[in-house]
Amino acid sequence: MKFWLSGEVMADVADAYRESRKDVEAYLNLRLGDASYGPQVERLVFVGVISSLDAKWFKELRKYHRGSKDAEFRLRIDHEEFLRSDAIRQRVLLCEALGRAIQMISSLKVNDFDTSRLLHDFEAAVVEKGWATSH
Repeated sequence: MKFWLSGEVMADVADAYRESRKDVEAYLNLRLGDASYGPQVERLVFVGVISSLDAKWFKELRKYHRGSKDAEFRLRIDHEEFLRSDAIRQRVLLCEALGRAIQMISSLKVNDFDTSRLLHDFEAAVVEKGWATSH
């Protein structure tokens, strides 16, 4: 499963988000890029939205693209928390949003996809890297 990450972010967090996104995307593709969780989804497309503007203008999106076999998600990450966080915590916030996206794959009604195994592998990878919320 390949991961493709992008963002729609405010200028005050753009550099930090870009660095977080590059690290997380590269690591997940290294760890999970060769794994298959089912033939219907080959790539998770994630767009993190970080904005201080009123959330009413933004509706989170989840969509399945049958032709390209992409599961696409546009999910909000809290602007203030991202802005005041250090680099590790910023990666944690991004991974939390990615974890939410993975959990939402089942709502896309994709057949023959092992969401549970992907979530398990994803969680193991982010724990190993230190990008998981401590409980």
